[in-house]
Amino acid sequence: MDSKSKNRTTLEKRVKEKIKTEFKTIEAGALSGVGMSTSGMHSSFYKHETMRTEHLQNYAKFLDVSFDQAKEWNDEKITDIPDILLAISDNTSIDKETQSNKHNYKFVIYGLIFTCLTLIVLISYILNNTGINVLQFDREVANYTGSSADLSVANIPSEQFNNALYTYRLDDLVIEKYNNGKLSFITNLTVKLISSDKVLVTGLMTGEGYYIGDQASVSYRVLEVSNGESWTGVFMFDLPNTGQATGYWLTSHNDSNTAGGYKYAIGNVTLKRSNE
Repeated sequence: MDSKSKNRTTLEKRVKEKIKTEFKTIEAGALSGVGMSTSGMHSSFYKHETMRTEHLQNYAKFLDVSFDQAKEWNDEKITDIPDILLAISDNTSIDKETQSNKHNYKFVIYGLIFTCLTLIVLISYILNNTGINVLQFDREVANYTGSSADLSVANIPSEQFNNALYTYRLDDLVIEKYNNGKLSFITNLTVKLISSDKVLVTGLMTGEGYYIGDQASVSYRVLEVSNGESWTGVFMFDLPNTGQATGYWLTSHNDSNTAGGYKYAIGNVTLKRSNE
């Protein structure tokens, strides 16, 4: 599969190259250089065919070129692969013994993941029933009676989970934490097959969630996927203010995705700060 994203343009490449040259972080470059939020900049590039005039003007001013030149670059698809889509390291070959150990390790944390998901549902219920006035939108409502319990390795339904199939790279990742306890998440995603080290799909991952202290949860979506599909999932993070973040994710495959034979997939994630 071609690893170049259909949305990549010369304008995006030139803007990001200048940001990486003149600013320490992409957040600083977006705000101080372009005059846009990081998420707004990413969104404008991924929807470049309908880019707003004021965004084109911002990019033209930042690059010190004419508006017409910026527009021409925005219409011009790149012919080489930008840094954000570089293949992940070749160190993805895993022997069978190591793979088996990792598979067994994942079972240990299933109970934690399912418990956290239950907490998310409970928190959402409490927030929606506190009497706080909020804007009302058209919605669908469904009522349930549920049950939940911790799961141990001995009673994990392992036949529901895929074996390890893919590796993932998260580029230009931005997490914004707000004073009200909420956070947002956006990154460019590259998915590769473990068996062949081949790029399978690329896409844009966005999400929103909550944090209490260093603990954070994010409900995410993967959009703008190169093969036309999209999916959802949940992250649970240990997200300190300094140093790296670590955690786990859980997702379910679309009904059309039968590569692994099972419905659910689970994995770990490590996030390293760009400025440390």
